[in-house]
Amino acid sequence: MKSFRFQSLIKKYTVFFTIEYPENQNVSWNPEDYDDLGEYIGPEIPEGPQSSSGALMPPNDRQVYNSGGRITTSDRMLYSLNTNIPEGSLIRYKGKSYQVMPRSNFEDFADFSLYECKAVENID
Repeated sequence: MKSFRFQSLIKKYTVFFTIEYPENQNVSWNPEDYDDLGEYIGPEIPEGPQSSSGALMPPNDRQVYNSGGRITTSDRMLYSLNTNIPEGSLIRYKGKSYQVMPRSNFEDFADFSLYECKAVENID
């Protein structure tokens, strides 16, 4: 199947941000991430804050409307070439924090993943 290439468009709007992975980062519900004995063999995710990049965009009016109030204008949509950002990760960008929700996987027909990022209050 031919896939669409969005890499150049995402790179055009890429910003750099800090991402903090959750404590239980190697917990996965995907059975392919475990061997026959139940040991985790999925991708290793680094500990501590890491620098990352992606197109961190505000949701458009249709996304806000179609969400039924789940997505607000304070939230962000992360278009990323990284497909291994775990749910619950915390993104910090320009003094604001966003919690990563489950990704929308477009790998079957495109070269990116879409993450909904909920705005959260900074607690420092």
